[in-house]
Amino acid sequence: MRRVTVRSFKGKTLCDVREFYMKDEKPAPGKKGIALTEEQWSVLRQDAPSISAALAAQDATFHVSLGSERRVQVREFKHRYGVDCREMYTKEGATLPGKKGIYLTPEQWEGLACAADDIDAAMMAAGGGGSARKPRSEGPRTPADAHARTTGANQSQHAAPGSAAEADGGRAGGLPVKLSAMRQADVSAYKGKVYVNVREFYESNGELKPGSKGLALTPEQFNSVRQAEPAISAALAAGDTSYEMPLSERRKLSVSLFSNKHLVNLREYYEKEGKELPGKKGISLPAEQWQALVQGFSALGDALDAHGA
Repeated sequence: MRRVTVRSFKGKTLCDVREFYMKDEKPAPGKKGIALTEEQWSVLRQDAPSISAALAAQDATFHVSLGSERRVQVREFKHRYGVDCREMYTKEGATLPGKKGIYLTPEQWEGLACAADDIDAAMMAAGGGGSARKPRSEGPRTPADAHARTTGANQSQHAAPGSAAEADGGRAGGLPVKLSAMRQADVSAYKGKVYVNVREFYESNGELKPGSKGLALTPEQFNSVRQAEPAISAALAAGDTSYEMPLSERRKLSVSLFSNKHLVNLREYYEKEGKELPGKKGISLPAEQWQALVQGFSALGDALDAHGA
């Protein structure tokens, strides 16, 4: 069996992707695996769309450097392509794979990518910053990676946290609504339509830019969430992980538990082999961020009204 755990070691928060074995009827961590620092997890999280695209294309030349002689690459093993996260070493001028690492099948990689929000929340709960800090990664990029960035940029054109608008006291009506140091909710227009954009930002070259982690809600979806707020907050407080409400045919809000922390999830889903699976579009909010969003409902609603939505 394979698991992702978040743990602390010598004052550092680590994302440990590892294979477990049964010992005395209990799962115990094995040698096969790799523990990623916050910075390394951040790079992997940021480049997940590119990695998935390369895996789908079976591009064995693709790799992303994580630093410290570590990389993520697409590799063929037993006539099947997967994602290999591994520490490398140099011998006679050649870069070779070391023993420290783990190979993930497409299904295991998809599970890791879909759990990224929960992993971030667990790292923050452990005292780390999750993938909020996103250093520039080395290695090739694909159109899927660029698309993830341009989508976020187009959907959230208003000022980012720390911008001139915020320095001037923020825009009229208390927008954007700050959920955390790197997350905010705002109203933005895209292709003639207005959305409530709940999104995480990342830092690049000293500037904060909208990331791919988030969801742009239509006015109808936002109003559904707003009206259901008492029930959602009650489910979150009670830890009711069975609670969910549809926002559209492919979107829903749900409550989940990860690393002893309950989260409100806003996410898009897709169907595969008759099963509903979480997609990449979405964001998971810890209780304090959900409450910050609730407190900003009035300002967001007023902004929608001002746009005639």
